[in-house]
Amino acid sequence: MEYMKFDDAYVVRLDRGEEIVESLTKICDREKITLATIEGIGAADHAVIGLYNVGEQVYHKTELNGPMEITALTGNVSTMDGKTYLHIHINLCDEKMNVKGGHLNECRISATAEITIRTVNGKVERFYDKDGVGLNLYQFPGNEGYKKLLKNLIDVIKEDHAKLGFRKEKIRLYYPLSSLNHFFGTSDDADQMQERLNHLPVVITEKLGEVVATHKAERFCFHIPEEGSEYVHNNMKENEFIKSLIELLQKHGCKMEDILNLFHKYSDNIITENMDNGEFDILIRFEDKPDDPYYYCFKDEGCHIIYHRFLKEDYEDFGF
Repeated sequence: MEYMKFDDAYVVRLDRGEEIVESLTKICDREKITLATIEGIGAADHAVIGLYNVGEQVYHKTELNGPMEITALTGNVSTMDGKTYLHIHINLCDEKMNVKGGHLNECRISATAEITIRTVNGKVERFYDKDGVGLNLYQFPGNEGYKKLLKNLIDVIKEDHAKLGFRKEKIRLYYPLSSLNHFFGTSDDADQMQERLNHLPVVITEKLGEVVATHKAERFCFHIPEEGSEYVHNNMKENEFIKSLIELLQKHGCKMEDILNLFHKYSDNIITENMDNGEFDILIRFEDKPDDPYYYCFKDEGCHIIYHRFLKEDYEDFGF
């Protein structure tokens, strides 16, 4: 492997027997490249490529062997947990001129490869989107509060669908100012929060559509369009915990023991606390499920059991 730098680009030659991902990672580590694009061509005799099934959240890998031309190599460089992260796709043409392509896991050079790494002045970290598509996605600073808001909006819509069924219609969701300040880590008054919510970022609108926020005093209303409700419906898994919980609570004769058994079905690590405040009888929450951080509070009213779930900060605000 040899390479030279010209302005913002590194021009790379890989030699026979060298592996693309390993070699480019070494260059990025050595030159402290944290953000860049990758393009190239070459020849290979072994490759492992993959296709990601979003529904299953699984990569299906295919191994290719024999003489192949790399007709297209394209990708990018970023970082994840402070380490170099390469995301590369590749097209490979065999002796019969059949082309196969996909996500690149590994590729061994048979003759040579000519690759350009074009750097960008900056740094973009990735995060694992456990609650969404299950991939390592770009993470842009400043959106953390909006992402927390988005997750909660989606969770509340899922809960609504589980209780009442899906209807492609507009939805209104209400939040106190204190809850919104918890999402953003702020101490905004109502007008300041309204200003923050007047222009919601694409992280929310690309999924839920043109959400509009309004308020009266310290009570905020989020107007979710029809496409937002439809998006949540289309992305709700069959085994969603909230769906199973509501189905259980709707059964005649449901007991607290049944509810505990359901929690244990989803995790061996749950925390329970008896409550003696007149509002609820017991608190149950998952200890090891960051995608479900809610405090589930239950009350046995004799003929049926009711529940309410809170985020940790809201639960603490109530002082139960």
